[in-house]
Amino acid sequence: MAAELDRELESVAGRQANAVTRASIVLAAAGVTAFSVASSSLGWSLIPAFLSLVSAFLSLAGIRYWKSRAVQLKRAHVKAYLEASPYDAQWRLVADKFDELGAARADLERKTNYLEGAVGMLVLAWTSAVVVRFVVEPVLTGAGY
Repeated sequence: MAAELDRELESVAGRQANAVTRASIVLAAAGVTAFSVASSSLGWSLIPAFLSLVSAFLSLAGIRYWKSRAVQLKRAHVKAYLEASPYDAQWRLVADKFDELGAARADLERKTNYLEGAVGMLVLAWTSAVVVRFVVEPVLTGAGY
């Protein structure tokens, strides 16, 4: 059972690393989008720039939730393990791994939620940038296609 929990913990850690990598990519894309849109004329371009900044902040929030703090080994814990019978110590370790796995899964869920929001905001920023560039600005300036 302990080996299966270790495998699950490694799996969740790998998925968290993937989520952080994706959040970093979204953060970079949001930064590039915000810079490219804001470097053009302001006005309606503030909408995609704002959405890009929201995407960047959501990505940073996803990156922030990196490690769970479910199990922190303290001197009192070690003493309790040493004084316990081998059977009790083994089951205490298994229980701690269950707690750690639950906290890691909760962290992964938060990361995923923030990342989904960041991607959604980034796509919305890109869409609004295209609409502003090819629909709103030509209408306001009276330029035709």
